[in-house]
Amino acid sequence: WKMVPKKQMDDLQELEDLMDCRSNYKIYRHQLEHSPLPCVPYFGIFLRDLTFIDIGNEDLTAKGELNFAKMRMRAETVKELKKFQSVSYDVVPRSSFVNYLSNVVVFDESTLYKHSVVCEPPSEV
Repeated sequence: WKMVPKKQMDDLQELEDLMDCRSNYKIYRHQLEHSPLPCVPYFGIFLRDLTFIDIGNEDLTAKGELNFAKMRMRAETVKELKKFQSVSYDVVPRSSFVNYLSNVVVFDESTLYKHSVVCEPPSEV
């Protein structure tokens, strides 16, 4: 990390602050709520929300009736996500970027693991 320029370290810190998971990603959710569209949200937060709704709430109430509160929470989460699909994303391809992405070297899992071990050897348990 000592070799990373200060500007990039500041950018990283800003991203870490934004994506702080404390208080259920409160800072990120606030920023997202106030961001103009079009905007590409981090999909993982929505998946996390849906997972917790599904796991943390029964499908049926104690009386054996459909748990409408659970269905409402699901619907609200999906509605929030669909908001980002309501506008068009007019993206103009940049040839330099397309060329870069077309030529990115992709490593397989074992190669990535070997590099990881060189950077940070596994700890002895």
